[in-house]
Amino acid sequence: MSGQKPDKEQLAADLKAMDAIDHRDTERMKWIVAKFGWPTPKMVGQEASFNAWLLVQHADADHPFQKRCLRLIEPLARSNVVPGSNYAYLYDRVQVGDGKLQRFGAQGKDENGPAWIDPVEDPKKVNEYRKQYGLGPLEEYAKMLADMYHDKLAADWRERLKPQKSKTH
Repeated sequence: MSGQKPDKEQLAADLKAMDAIDHRDTERMKWIVAKFGWPTPKMVGQEASFNAWLLVQHADADHPFQKRCLRLIEPLARSNVVPGSNYAYLYDRVQVGDGKLQRFGAQGKDENGPAWIDPVEDPKKVNEYRKQYGLGPLEEYAKMLADMYHDKLAADWRERLKPQKSKTH
């Protein structure tokens, strides 16, 4: 029924079930990568290769595996075996997971309000980096994210791209 709040127990059960599926799928993907290497479109088809990347992209519970896959994908992206965007998005995901700055501006936030892109290494070069891997301008990506999540872009979203200066004591 619409208008009802979700049952907290059901939500908790659903999240637990999703975690179990994610874990199972990630373990299977680890076996595939160990046995065959990265599943390229030539090996498994375009859709299956994309789905493998998507699974790894969202396997935040196994960050070391994401890093291993990033090392496998990088040369494949450089030689156009897999889409460059797969490398760029996973690179940024791994960087943010390591508490570092992203390069391509693929990771952002939407906290029940305006959307923004997390800080990047070099805001002046971000579109140059994006272009190298087949991504459009960051401005278009930011607008697409806001539209997708039915949010507005934070008025200061461009300022938020700048790395925070660390304080020394």
